[in-house]
Amino acid sequence: MAPFLSLPAYALCALAAFAALPLSVSRLREGAPSAVIPVFLLAGYMVWRCTVQTPDPVLASTDFGLVVACLAAWGATATGLDGAGSRLLWLSLCGVGALLQIGVALWQMTHESFGQPWWFSEELRSLYENRFPARARGLFLNPNQFAWLVNALALLTLSVGAWGRVRPLARVVILYFSVIFIVMSVLSASRGGVISLVGGLSVFAVVSFGMILFVLRRGRRGLILAGALLALIVCGSAGYFAFSTSWVAQGRFESILMPDVRSLFLEHAVRLFQSAPLLGAGPGMYRYAARFYRDSYQHGDALFAHDDWAQCLAEYGLIGFGLLLLVFVSGVGAGIRTFCRHVKTREAVGELTSTRAAFALGGSCVLATFGIHSFTDFNLHIPANALLAAMALGLATAPGPRSPRPIWQGIGAGLAALGVVGSAAVLFLMLNRETRPQWETLQAQNAIVRDNLDEALKHTEKALQGDPASAIALGIRGQALFEYEAWLEARRTDIPDLPDDDSTAGDDSTASDDSTASDDSTASDAAEPQPLLSDAQRSELMKESLECYQRASKIQPMERLYRIGAAKVLASQDKAKEAEENYQEAIRLDIGDGYPWRVYGDYLQDKDQSVAALRIYSIGMWCADGQSSRDQYESLLEDLQSEAEDSGR
Repeated sequence: MAPFLSLPAYALCALAAFAALPLSVSRLREGAPSAVIPVFLLAGYMVWRCTVQTPDPVLASTDFGLVVACLAAWGATATGLDGAGSRLLWLSLCGVGALLQIGVALWQMTHESFGQPWWFSEELRSLYENRFPARARGLFLNPNQFAWLVNALALLTLSVGAWGRVRPLARVVILYFSVIFIVMSVLSASRGGVISLVGGLSVFAVVSFGMILFVLRRGRRGLILAGALLALIVCGSAGYFAFSTSWVAQGRFESILMPDVRSLFLEHAVRLFQSAPLLGAGPGMYRYAARFYRDSYQHGDALFAHDDWAQCLAEYGLIGFGLLLLVFVSGVGAGIRTFCRHVKTREAVGELTSTRAAFALGGSCVLATFGIHSFTDFNLHIPANALLAAMALGLATAPGPRSPRPIWQGIGAGLAALGVVGSAAVLFLMLNRETRPQWETLQAQNAIVRDNLDEALKHTEKALQGDPASAIALGIRGQALFEYEAWLEARRTDIPDLPDDDSTAGDDSTASDDSTASDDSTASDAAEPQPLLSDAQRSELMKESLECYQRASKIQPMERLYRIGAAKVLASQDKAKEAEENYQEAIRLDIGDGYPWRVYGDYLQDKDQSVAALRIYSIGMWCADGQSSRDQYESLLEDLQSEAEDSGR
């Protein structure tokens, strides 16, 4: 909804990738990240699907930027965090960011009037400002996305606190923060978040206890096993205490077996997959499939399937799903293997801890948690969370210490280094091209919400200068141009009348009867407001508005709003046939939603086609979000009945 908001994070990924390049090159002899081939196959396939024969280039460009940024984040983490110090610094920075989010979340939960400390998008404010008042969410729009962050930090701090080579006091502090993150995950009341956290903790417990029982020497097992059990008991007890004191979390889990709209979303994904099982329907196509398959129980647009696995299967087909699954399995497996190998190596020289091993295990546990959570949500479509998943993959698949490698490992390492710099370069080119247009588009959207059409027109003009193919900017400009005259009229009526001049008010003695009559006539003429725009100006506005909507429709041919906008412009120009064609096309694009039916009914009613309008309203009122059609139907029916009664008297 606001693509610009992800660009600062993409810029940081590009800078991190370029900063990691010297280390990537210097570590060529150490070998490649474990999942380098699957990662590049997945990224290459998704980029190809986003750039070749994509049904909607606007939605595909969103996926393209996210894929390239994730590739840069993975490469920078896998090859740029060289040594315990850099990894601990990375964890500290992430922890500070998470603690700031927690501070905001706690303030939200204790102050009813507090939403977000700031909003960059007025559209997002209107949609999310008053939602989730009793759930922890920080600066995220949704508590489920906040749970994704704190789950990752909980598992990473737990792994480093248990297995990292740190001082005893630091170990206690790190484990304390792990408890805080677990508690905040519970307070988010995210069912998928809590279930996935339990899954990640289970992976950590199984791998850790397996290492203790079957790898370490007997003389060392008792103390380590007791410490591991104590850590898990403390973390589990903290989570249970938070759950038992949160009526919101308890209520959410009590409703877990109740019917949920997510089952409809999943059904849409399955049907979309069946339409193109091998290559997928294309990036972003779930949005249109959810409209086409929607029924009266689905309100609003479902942009995501609330199941990243299912949406990947539907949009990228069996090939994309298989590659994503391969990346996931190889990442989890690589982290566990690295953990076991490093702990065994350290144990052979009399040590029990290894920061490299701890981060590898933590990365695997985080990936397992993300994999589970992705069955119930769409975090991989949220740039901040998708980048976090890419960095967790980088931690799990980072190459090990220096050792002789076969030649194919050297080739893979070179490919990884090339991918790091290539993704960073693509990101910089994308940012250079899109930053200004997307910023201006965001400002235009904000101006539309604030009802400032002058400002909206200025921003869309600048946005289209930088990106003439911006369908969003074209749609906003078309709307602003169409509504401009009415907006000017509203502003004129809002201006209060000037007070009478005290020096002349009430002085009737100086005026004759003839002059008074003349003044009354002049005042009567002046009382009728003159048009603010000439016919030529009005015609030019409608012409440009129609061109904007038509250009936007060519870029996004499946978007209904551009068709409705064009229909309204054509109707204002008395082009009935073209207007009806556009209304009917908008209905075809979203036949299950009440809004296109209602606006078409309004058009017919304005044209004094009351019977046809009633028929259209009667269909729209049984669609999703059909209340406005029902209201129009009942109002029109009442008017017709009143007219019939009046004519019969």
